[in-house]
Amino acid sequence: MFSSQTQRQATIPGTCAEVLLTGRRQLRTLKQKSREARPTMSLSQAFQKVRQLKLLSDQKRAEKRVVIDALKESGLYQEVCQCLPEQRVLSTEDIDRLRHRLATTTALHEWSWFVVGNALFHGVVMFSRFKTVAPALLLKSTANGFELQSFHFDFSTQQLMG
Repeated sequence: MFSSQTQRQATIPGTCAEVLLTGRRQLRTLKQKSREARPTMSLSQAFQKVRQLKLLSDQKRAEKRVVIDALKESGLYQEVCQCLPEQRVLSTEDIDRLRHRLATTTALHEWSWFVVGNALFHGVVMFSRFKTVAPALLLKSTANGFELQSFHFDFSTQQLMG
């Protein structure tokens, strides 16, 4: 009954539904015309754009390498190791205490953590931000809590897969 009412309203000129449908059709045709009106990029322009993006990516990678080297020279890894508790399996309360301890004793004062999960990995990532990198601790979920897995000077979500 409802679908027949809607169909009847759509066929009666001047109804709200008819006005909306007409406006939607007009918008769709305008979008199609604007897509057709876009100039296409020549092959040489496309290669130039790819070269520019690769150059920019290489520059960002070099900047990150400089920042990571500075963090290594500052002794961040040793500071983090000193803050770790003796046990390697932590509860959420232990993780929060570790976050607070890292924030008060390391050069990076803003540490956060979040729970992650996908088909291959469940755990916690504890991280901080420093310029263009994100130093992080990775903890894997176990039956007893979260086990410390690794430390990264620049964490990315791709490292969860490995």
